[in-house]
Amino acid sequence: MPAHPANLLAVITLWVMEDRPFSLDLSLVGAMLGEARALGPNAQVEVYSLAWRRAWSRLRVAIPEGALPDVLEVGTTWLPALIALGILVPAGAERPRRPRWPQRQGEEGRYGIPWRWDMRFLYYSPSELARIGMRPADLATMAGLKEAARRVRDGGRREAIALCGKPEPTLVQEAAAWVWAEGGEFLATGGQGGLFPDAPGFRGLMNLLSWVRDGLLAPSALEQGAVEVLDRFAAGEYAFVLASSLSVPADGTGEPDISAVPVPVGRSARTTFSGGSYLTVTRCSPDPARAWETLEHLMTRMRPAFAAHHQANRQLIRSACAEAGLALSAGGFLADRLHGMPRLPVWASMESHLADALADWLREARRGRLESLEREVGALARDLARAAAL
Repeated sequence: MPAHPANLLAVITLWVMEDRPFSLDLSLVGAMLGEARALGPNAQVEVYSLAWRRAWSRLRVAIPEGALPDVLEVGTTWLPALIALGILVPAGAERPRRPRWPQRQGEEGRYGIPWRWDMRFLYYSPSELARIGMRPADLATMAGLKEAARRVRDGGRREAIALCGKPEPTLVQEAAAWVWAEGGEFLATGGQGGLFPDAPGFRGLMNLLSWVRDGLLAPSALEQGAVEVLDRFAAGEYAFVLASSLSVPADGTGEPDISAVPVPVGRSARTTFSGGSYLTVTRCSPDPARAWETLEHLMTRMRPAFAAHHQANRQLIRSACAEAGLALSAGGFLADRLHGMPRLPVWASMESHLADALADWLREARRGRLESLEREVGALARDLARAAAL
């Protein structure tokens, strides 16, 4: 057994974010644990799982208590907020100029090593799509998706589009499809101002609420969280769901009735958005410099696991685009059609408040209260701007 290098921590604590503990990150977490064991009998990575839907609330408690781990998984949109709070330790000057892992350049690259990468897709039931007389290419626009949802609703065999109705980050990410379809944004240019400062964003959200009122979004899903929605979609209860490329379970039949296309094209020509996470070192580590050394050592040795992770995502992108009849760029990506959530310090707090508001609005939309909701949506920009400043 090799000796444990003196410059590495013998025990390193890691928090990962998983709604299904370790199931989505199993290959990456398992690879890291394996590399730690290869360092020697005393080397350990102690892994703890936090649910994404509760992670921000947990961090808000852990930060003032100084109860963070050595290494923390941080979503791409949360990284700026945690940097601004001063709880992350940047890599030292001795870090190699040419890293041995994929890395985002600039300020973010100094604070984290990319861990996961995924894209959001519209998953659907091929058998249900065929039953209603539509093709995958018909789902390339919001108008096409709306018509498909109407046919599913009127057919009465399944509920149409499953959108989780609990106040979770996933709810905001799913609502983004309707906002972007109208050419709207979550934040004003430059990140100043409140939510939906422009007319397109407002129209997009009101359009989403009208789909709820009209029964095009599955009523039962609006009472569930993201994990339960995905499980029930895999069980055949829903025809469509918007979800991460890492999160949709198999249906367990051996002949999956699940396929995917990019999120419908909107006026701004976006088809989907990408996201992911970083591994970062926190100021709560007893030795941040050695924590960085340990993390870099393990991540460098995990290159085969990362190659498999990214290859699986690339294959899903290719097959999903082929289903929808979309042409890929020469590099095999939809770089000109991707979009992401705001990467600004104010966003993490605003996202939490927005998830709460959206959950309430969806419930009210089911009762047909769109007129009063229109006033509430218009007032939220001021509320969120004030909350983000606290």
